[in-house]
This record gives sequence, C-alpha cells and structure tokens, in this order.
Amino acid sequence: METVLGNYVCSGKIVYTITEIDQSLRFKTIHKGQTYFIVIDKNSMVRVNMAESSSVPESQNVMYQLLNIIIKSAFRETNLKQIGKAPRFFDVSNPILM
Repeated sequence: METVLGNYVCSGKIVYTITEIDQSLRFKTIHKGQTYFIVIDKNSMVRVNMAESSSVPESQNVMYQLLNIIIKSAFRETNLKQIGKAPRFFDVSNPILM
C-alpha cells in the first residue's frame, strides 16, 4: 500500500494520504490465514487543504480528525499510553505509588 499511496495513516475504516488517487484501489492481504481485500473507493475521497482555513464543515471535520490521529500516533510512539477513551496519556513505565 505504501508504494501506491505514499505516506498514509489509517484510523478505523478511513485511510488518510497526502497522495491524490486517480482511481479506486484494491489490495489483497492475508491476516491469520484469512484472505481480505482492502478497497479504497475514489468516490469517497475528500480533499483537505490544511494550509488554508476552510468554511466547509466537512473539510474542517476531516482536518481535525487527521490532526487528532497524528497527535495520538506521536504519543503512542513514546512511553506514554492512553488510558480510557479520554485523550489522557500516562507514563506507564514509571508508575507512582499512592
């Protein structure tokens, strides 16, 4: 996928990429012995220009989702772990006994 899409980030069923796709894509993968297909439909593509503020609510929503994914991903690459659904991260390698 990285060869075709370039840098990308997945969140649930959504794939964010900085590469514009010109056709729908289909990738075959095997997970735990089961064959799956990852389908990226060109018609579901939404363009977001993060350099300019947009008045289109859908574009703003995608921009905020993408920023949230990038921030959470950066925290996960540290010793900080998210506990619970709230965006609170804790250093689990250095607990404080109370």
